[in-house]
Amino acid sequence: MLETGKNIRKTRLINAACREYFIPYRSPLLHGLREAGVGFIHEHWQEKITIGMLEKHLGYGHDWIQRHFVRAVGLSPHQYLLNYRIEEAQRLMLSGDTTMTDVALECGFSSSQHFSASFKRITGITPTQCLKKQRAGKS
Repeated sequence: MLETGKNIRKTRLINAACREYFIPYRSPLLHGLREAGVGFIHEHWQEKITIGMLEKHLGYGHDWIQRHFVRAVGLSPHQYLLNYRIEEAQRLMLSGDTTMTDVALECGFSSSQHFSASFKRITGITPTQCLKKQRAGKS
């Protein structure tokens, strides 16, 4: 996950809130959910993942998954998926001369506009700015 100041603060707040719930933050149940849920996202991140797919894979209902995934991981399933896709997009952008549209589609975004908007919302900069920054750092 991208470690921006905003994400770090958000994760700390979520972790503090998790300690107040009935299920202990580091319980075996949450650890299993984290492993299974995150594993599923890592296997299918390029596809259109729905909460229904997670329900089927994990064997729990929508509300339970939403609530407990946040407790276990610190982000909603959707937010975790977006962050993971953005990390993979950054890796792909550095790997060669691919267009932003190709990167967007390969990372499971429906369009380059959706990719750019998500990228900027999560990282604070556009994909093009990120690519320029990363290439300048390698020179």
